[in-house]
Amino acid sequence: MLPWQGVPSTSMSPRAAALVFLCTAALLRLTAGHCASLAPFTAASSFQYPHACHAERGWRAFRALWTPVDVVVNCTTSSYTVVTAMTEQQLRSEVDLTPVKWCGLQHLVSEPAVCRFSLSPLQDSYLAVRATEASGLFGKGGPAELACHVHSSQEFSALRLAVTAAGVLLFFNAASLSMSTTFRLTSGSLMFMSGAVVVLTFMFMRSVPYKRSMVAFFTLSSTSMMAVVRWLYGTWLPDMHTLLLSRPFLLYMLITGLLGLAVTYWMDDTSNVKINTTIRVTLQLAGVLLVYLGFSDERVA
Repeated sequence: MLPWQGVPSTSMSPRAAALVFLCTAALLRLTAGHCASLAPFTAASSFQYPHACHAERGWRAFRALWTPVDVVVNCTTSSYTVVTAMTEQQLRSEVDLTPVKWCGLQHLVSEPAVCRFSLSPLQDSYLAVRATEASGLFGKGGPAELACHVHSSQEFSALRLAVTAAGVLLFFNAASLSMSTTFRLTSGSLMFMSGAVVVLTFMFMRSVPYKRSMVAFFTLSSTSMMAVVRWLYGTWLPDMHTLLLSRPFLLYMLITGLLGLAVTYWMDDTSNVKINTTIRVTLQLAGVLLVYLGFSDERVA
């Protein structure tokens, strides 16, 4: 009998694979209550609801690369600001505080009293809510009426992991992809289609007599407020969902895609060293950018 005969197979059975999948899913499940509340400030302080969000340690730090800490602050009034600090002493002393500048798109258009933001899971963070005077379009209430609820959670982001993996693969396969005829034709077609979308957006902006930037913003990011835009400007502008499903738009994109495919096939020259080097370096830079966007902590990226 040969040495390798009679050796049991080392392949994983379907039951074992399912068990590994369930265990992995259990480890990557949503974890609530990551940030813990601290002792309240003094009565003279304008800061309220202090919380401490501790960093992950050990093997959990590796998983935390794709598991950001999502914080939701829901208050009874929009007259507040969320601040963060590196240590509890800084938070108590009210020095070196960093205000949260972006609370999400819904904070601007529909939920002004709710602030959503993310914190790094690899460093300790301390946050608090500072009451401010009512101001702005949605401002109402004041410091005396401020009552907030702070909720935090951690959920593994498969999208972030996929983006990171795509960036790594793109970086190390940039040389072979830059010489692939299929990849070059597909990229040329997609570039023509992207340019067609830019031209179409510019045409819609030109059709509005004034405040084009605001209308373009609503067209690309919102569907519920387009009725107000039509009523204000008297110009019919389709929302994003209707535009993507319309037959003229699909036909327009198909024609531009085929045009880009034909032009790329006619003009492409794989023997040009400068073009090949430009494509390879561009793909590598795109891979580095994807890796940066995939990590939930900017220091690691």
